[in-house]
Amino acid sequence: MKLVMAVMGLLLALRAGAAPLLDLPQYPQIDQHALERYAHLTVEKREAQARAAGELGCLRYCEMLTRAYTRVTRAAREQGEAADAIRWRLIVTTTRGEAAMSLPGGYV
Repeated sequence: MKLVMAVMGLLLALRAGAAPLLDLPQYPQIDQHALERYAHLTVEKREAQARAAGELGCLRYCEMLTRAYTRVTRAAREQGEAADAIRWRLIVTTTRGEAAMSLPGGYV
């Protein structure tokens, strides 16, 4: 009976134009420069860790990676001026468990 009453109350509220059922929080716009600084620091830290562990650089499929990266960055640049202004950077590691990662600011 309580469930029926709850559903009826919900239906009546919807018909009356009540507030939305889900009131998701509104986040202020993320500062692009702060996000890019965070990405830069994250990449620097990860690159240093890979270098210290001897896991920095390409061992296999280097030419294939270079060709794919070149095609992706060329396509991005062709799509607009914003992508043209990005200083694209490819970092390759041999760390187990990492497949791929990209971050704001042109880090791949």
